[in-house]
Amino acid sequence: MKNLIAVSTFVLAAAAFAQPVVLKDNGPFITAAGVGFNGADISTSQVNPTGDGITYTGLGIPNTIPAGGPGINGPFRNADAFTVPASSTWTLDRVEFFAFQSQSSNFNTAFAYSGAYIAVYDQPPADGVAPIYGDYVTNRLRGGAWTGAYRTSGTANTSQSRPIMRVDIDMTWMPALPAGEYWFAVSMQGDPARTGAVFGLLVTPNPRDAFSMRYANVSPFNGWFQAPLEWPYRIVGTSASVTACDSIDFNQNGVFPEDQDVVDFFDVLAGGECAACSDIDFNNNGVFPEDQDVVDFFNVLAGGNCP
Repeated sequence: MKNLIAVSTFVLAAAAFAQPVVLKDNGPFITAAGVGFNGADISTSQVNPTGDGITYTGLGIPNTIPAGGPGINGPFRNADAFTVPASSTWTLDRVEFFAFQSQSSNFNTAFAYSGAYIAVYDQPPADGVAPIYGDYVTNRLRGGAWTGAYRTSGTANTSQSRPIMRVDIDMTWMPALPAGEYWFAVSMQGDPARTGAVFGLLVTPNPRDAFSMRYANVSPFNGWFQAPLEWPYRIVGTSASVTACDSIDFNQNGVFPEDQDVVDFFDVLAGGECAACSDIDFNNNGVFPEDQDVVDFFNVLAGGNCP
């Protein structure tokens, strides 16, 4: 029995340290490799394919010292939708957002952003709903780095004025998200030593069916509005399948929880016979025998839900 407990402890520990992966990558932004300043990659701005005739280099999030601050009445936010697939839950580790702060001199690719703020909604924020998680006053900036690329206008490929940064926004504070559609909105502050505004990068090429949202607390918008644009971002975390587990009364003797259920579970797992017991596919995912059945069995035994 001690060996069985040791095995189950190891399996539970391994599950607890599942490595985050990219759950959603919302699109590319590199348009040419090795043709920028010092051989860097570039992301060239483009005319919006929806036909409005505007060439978007980027769209501001806030300035380094935004009027009204990055809080609830701050001037700019960028929002986009993401979907947690059916029969899944997502536990987020971070959101990687891509942006640049324009520079006119003393060009620098060191990451020096000072703030990142994020809120998560279960409806489009333009509907006037409150976020279900997060706010615009808590700084969630984890860090970031230069991507090795510059944003360019298309006429000056070797410009150093817009180094593209990956801004890592911490999401470990948030509960796991069940299946459904969600929106997140971000607001950021750049390096206060630089005078240029912070711009949210755009997916390049921007898809014709692009759809996102912007918030601008400035005239003539003064609120949320839809935009035919897409932001490049990555959602990083872990995903778990949602299945219906068997009863913890594994031996179906009407007594639970009890040690004998654990004994019988591992006996059947090892190939033993138990006519009254449930099958060993405890989580009913069609895969057995597997470590996840052991993890889910002990999770339910401890009072948890079947993941």
